[in-house]
Amino acid sequence: MRLIPMRVRRHWKRRRHARVWRKIEVFAFNCAPVPTWCRVRAWNDAAHIWDRHPERPRRKPQ
Repeated sequence: MRLIPMRVRRHWKRRRHARVWRKIEVFAFNCAPVPTWCRVRAWNDAAHIWDRHPERPRRKPQ
């Protein structure tokens, strides 16, 4: 039996994933060679990581 609904768990995972990959991209931009940063940037663009704002939940359109 799970105490936390699956929808909430997925939402938490999505927020955590976005935060982690943004931090990886920033680190790669500052410290890693260019091909590594470009690769991370391409992955994040494909996953729309920067479109997600974990600090600011999306508002529902009215």
